[in-house]
Amino acid sequence: MSVYVKRRDLPRACVYLEAFAHATEDVNKVIQAVLNVLPEEFRERVTPSTEKLEGYYGNAITVIRLTVEGEREVKAYLKALAEKLTLNDKAYLRSSLNARIDKGSFYLRLDKDEAYRGSLRIREEGTSIKVRITVKKIVEALKELKVL
Repeated sequence: MSVYVKRRDLPRACVYLEAFAHATEDVNKVIQAVLNVLPEEFRERVTPSTEKLEGYYGNAITVIRLTVEGEREVKAYLKALAEKLTLNDKAYLRSSLNARIDKGSFYLRLDKDEAYRGSLRIREEGTSIKVRITVKKIVEALKELKVL
């Protein structure tokens, strides 16, 4: 169950991250995976929020959310993302760009297990960390920082 964050609820320039920790997962490891998606200089300045939910079958689910605000911070995040993604992942993002941009936001999913280990890989399904990047002129920012 995902809690949708509406565009108007987010600042004009931000990186929003969301991941689920299921009952079989260690919540602290999922929090660490989410933090690992950020550049190191951001990790000490942010505190993820958690919300406990109940799944359809009564299973415990913890939602981890984190928002980094500011245009400078978004650009620093995009630069770090560009440095960590593989050439194949960047090519995949380029080929699916139109499906990833909506109303000024850029969407992608990163592999949660890989993020815990410190690397970033695109993952479209399964255990992933949702990433929503909002900044004016998102396509130009992505190209400038060589994410695309």
